[in-house]
Amino acid sequence: MIQRYIEINRILRKIVYFAWDAIHPQTEDYTQVYISSYLQREIRELERLWPQGITKRSLVDLRENAKRCDRKNFIEIIDKVIPKIEDTLDNYFSSQPTGDITVGIIDFLHPAIIASSYGQFRNGHYRDAVFNSVVAVFDLIRKKTNIDKDGSNLVEEVFSLTRPKLVISNLDTESGRDEQKGYIEILRGAYLAVRNPKAHSLLTDLDEFKAAQYLIFASLLARRVDEAHIVSEGIKQ
Repeated sequence: MIQRYIEINRILRKIVYFAWDAIHPQTEDYTQVYISSYLQREIRELERLWPQGITKRSLVDLRENAKRCDRKNFIEIIDKVIPKIEDTLDNYFSSQPTGDITVGIIDFLHPAIIASSYGQFRNGHYRDAVFNSVVAVFDLIRKKTNIDKDGSNLVEEVFSLTRPKLVISNLDTESGRDEQKGYIEILRGAYLAVRNPKAHSLLTDLDEFKAAQYLIFASLLARRVDEAHIVSEGIKQ
């Protein structure tokens, strides 16, 4: 169900992208014809994925506007037809049973997060699960670098721009340095905003869905740590 929703939204984004191209002032009429053919292809795929039990009226409107190859119709697609389709689909999918999130979430979790937190999550111990997920990320950093520090001190030494122990991106480029700096801030923020409050207070607003999001976030961080290159004495491994 979730996968179908994602695929449908991907197609809708492509349709909007093509429609914007079609109304660009420099787009020639013959190019609009090509764009119309691309739209027809995407609409066929959209029809294939369309859930049974909901009206196809908006799909008909989409197809008719796409066929006409006119600037006014492409604008109609962007301003009216696609928003109507999105509302229809959001109402449909939000009304469907979600199933057991404790089962589905495991596909998104890093092995270290599963080991540290999944048991608590399944048992409803959301505070412990979230706290342990962030601890697991920092344990991974320590294990990979053999640096026995914690929090900001660990992150700033390990991901230093001048003498790093782990490199997430290419530090020879500006974008790579920005990414490295960004993950320094994200990891520091995870420690300060997630781990510390969960460690120092029993009060929490966590529910199943919030806790699941935290665990997936921690899994993303754990995967980036896994993928980071080890730098030893100036040599990247």
